[in-house]
Amino acid sequence: MSVGTTLEKSIREALGTSFCNYTEFEMIRSWSSHHANFYHIVLRKGPKKKRMVAKCYTPVGEGHEPTYFVLHDPGVLFHREKRNLGILNEVVKIPSGKQPNLVPKVEGSSERDFTLVMSYVQGNTQKDMILRAATSESDAQLDETFLKGVGLIARFAGLCNAHKKKLLSSFDYNRDVDFLERSSQGQLKENMARLFYLNNPELITNMGEYSYSKVFAYLLTQRSLNLDDRVAEIQALKKELRTKIKFQHNDCNGLNIVGSTILDLESFGLGVATNDISSYCTIVGLGNTAMFRRDQFNLYRHAYLASEHAWEQQDVKLIKRVEGYRNGDLRKFVGELMTKKEYADWTLSFFAQAIEKNIQLGATYDRYSPQEKTASSGTERPVNYGKIDSYIRELFLIVHGLDPLVNSCSNPTGVREYFYTLGKTMQDLGYNVDDQLLAEIKIQGVATTVLEEVPKKFKAE
Repeated sequence: MSVGTTLEKSIREALGTSFCNYTEFEMIRSWSSHHANFYHIVLRKGPKKKRMVAKCYTPVGEGHEPTYFVLHDPGVLFHREKRNLGILNEVVKIPSGKQPNLVPKVEGSSERDFTLVMSYVQGNTQKDMILRAATSESDAQLDETFLKGVGLIARFAGLCNAHKKKLLSSFDYNRDVDFLERSSQGQLKENMARLFYLNNPELITNMGEYSYSKVFAYLLTQRSLNLDDRVAEIQALKKELRTKIKFQHNDCNGLNIVGSTILDLESFGLGVATNDISSYCTIVGLGNTAMFRRDQFNLYRHAYLASEHAWEQQDVKLIKRVEGYRNGDLRKFVGELMTKKEYADWTLSFFAQAIEKNIQLGATYDRYSPQEKTASSGTERPVNYGKIDSYIRELFLIVHGLDPLVNSCSNPTGVREYFYTLGKTMQDLGYNVDDQLLAEIKIQGVATTVLEEVPKKFKAE
């Protein structure tokens, strides 16, 4: 497949003199996300060839919540990912001293069409590997495949936080915290508005094309719901979860892991410490909450906590030892790492992130064209909003069963109020979160067996 003249010009400009001796450009394939176009290209000169991926950032279109535009501005994303890849490749090392293949290498960049050219990473996405394992008759194969991704995410987070001082000296990532917080609030408003719109066929008929401002006005006048005020309240209450802020990928899912390499780094920075592992546990195509129902669910979370700690310590012997731990050993190890309060805060934050992730997934799927929806699977699977409803309700049921942990967290009253307000907002948006369930979350829940296998003993406060 030939490369178009404009694209070739952008790529040549990005690569500069480094690859001027390559005479042929061939495009192997292309695909898209809602904010970028990707091109797998091969540069050739005789028998010599070089594989690369060109990523061209694109505008997200009209009609979104205002801060959503800021978060997805092509220039902002281009400069953030270029910066992050450069810093991570320079700073983050594995304990043995060798450079890990943690993230792609930047081969070149061009302001023209905001084009970033990166090293090609060969292999299947972790999501594809999980879906393939899920079709096998072996539960052990699915657990092994899923745990591989858990280990890679833990390695990435652990190593990044081990080099926190160097990362902060390369760029003041604290500058991004306020920006990302405001963007997160805008994105939650956008996702809630779009989810409401997509779940109301009559509104789609009357309103036509989605417009955040129109949906906002409709919710205000017809449902007495001011999204600005409500989401600001939710975000303020979310701080009562008292989750640690650490370096995170901040958009971690199985599509962004290929082999042992982590991709799509434009959102990398300081964020909620449960963000990446909670996002990874939500597998689109398998059933968003399928992994939450598995017998080994507690193993996944504990394996992440143990492995992240080991990598952050950069202790090769500890890393190998932790990799061999299962169930009882992992529970004991995590209990030695964390106080009961820290464990409770982390677990509650994990499920808070999972609920927001499902809101995001329900809202974002419809942004893709039919071609984009079939890019990885070859078959379009239209989103089922009844399923989104059931996923969100299921996660609130899990939270309902976490009452013993809520009582042990840093601020039980604030955490109960957070989940209650988020649940009431989903009710206002037309989703089936039971009144009695929310009332019991706010006052006193009933323990379930969902998180039965928690550590028996914890580190002293």
